[in-house]
Amino acid sequence: MVLKLKRYLSFVFTLVILFGGNVFGTKFERKIFNVLSKEKSQENLIFSPISIEVALALGYFATRGDTRREIGDLLDLQTDSSVVEKTYDNLIDGASEKYNMSIVNKIWLKNSLEVRSRFQEIAKRSFNSEVSNVDFGDSAKVVDDINSWIDEATHHTIQDVISKDAVNQNTLLVLLNAVYFKGQWENTFKLFKKPGRFYNHGQTIVPVNQMSTSRNILYGELKEIDAVAVEIPYKTNGLSMLILLPKETNGLPDMEDKLASLDVLELVKNRLFHRTIKVILPKFTINSDMDLVRVLSKVGVHKIFTSSADFSGLLSDSDDRAKVSSAKHTAFIEVNEVGTEASASTRIHVMAVSSSDKFTVDHPFIYLIKDQEKIYFMGHVVEL
Repeated sequence: MVLKLKRYLSFVFTLVILFGGNVFGTKFERKIFNVLSKEKSQENLIFSPISIEVALALGYFATRGDTRREIGDLLDLQTDSSVVEKTYDNLIDGASEKYNMSIVNKIWLKNSLEVRSRFQEIAKRSFNSEVSNVDFGDSAKVVDDINSWIDEATHHTIQDVISKDAVNQNTLLVLLNAVYFKGQWENTFKLFKKPGRFYNHGQTIVPVNQMSTSRNILYGELKEIDAVAVEIPYKTNGLSMLILLPKETNGLPDMEDKLASLDVLELVKNRLFHRTIKVILPKFTINSDMDLVRVLSKVGVHKIFTSSADFSGLLSDSDDRAKVSSAKHTAFIEVNEVGTEASASTRIHVMAVSSSDKFTVDHPFIYLIKDQEKIYFMGHVVEL
């Protein structure tokens, strides 16, 4: 009898938003949000589509065969690999140059393994990724190193992302992706002296800290999803927070169902118009932690989690078998009067949305941090 030890390839995807989120713009983003919004329908949600996408894209170059095809289908990477490399190189560099947004990756590799030189070149040039060889047998030291790296990369907003039992002598590799953004509103908000109210889950009224700003911004009604929207710009040119507010206080689930088949970025491009309006917004902070193995399995990525996974694009020795044993995503966002920092119900009340000069966010809503083409962070708020 031959006994073969399984060897595991571990991925940890980490995002941080410090700021105050193209969402629903692509098949990938729609699918991920559809799964997460239902899984976390009773809790606040923050995640970074771009963080998950970049980590998966790096995995795309580490794999071959059907394993790569599944990732490529999800990310719509049906093109020449050199074009894919250039796409992510431009994306990461552009986010840094235009928005002062940091997107970094790091790989911790078992010291007895050899990575293909081609993969190392792509990881460094197109994904801003470092590779460090480590002894996973000394799990305490490796975990401390990983947690220190993510703590620094996210400016101390995400800590202790993995536990000491998360790695062992069978671990081949750990990949981390971190996205950090801290931005200021183009026009700061003013805090209310007295608390306002918010309908938790569209039902229970709770007191909340509110802030407001009056200015000329993009506003519009979206009849297709029975909602109203505003787009609040950051000082960073081209980046904004889009807020989608259902007209009914308990209308978030229905709105999210309607969004499942819509390209919201295209929708708001044609429906939002500049008008002078007073925006009243609650301050909020959200932390989310999610298991991506389950999420990715629901959107068509299965092979990387099985013993038949093909990571021959990564490992020089074709006898080294590997699978993804864990994939986690951690996200943080804080929205206040200065800006945003980010490091991912039965009783009906109808909100008065016909007012020409006020947009009051006092019940569950969706938010996105985006530019014209990409969604960087997104989520929903159901309770405060």
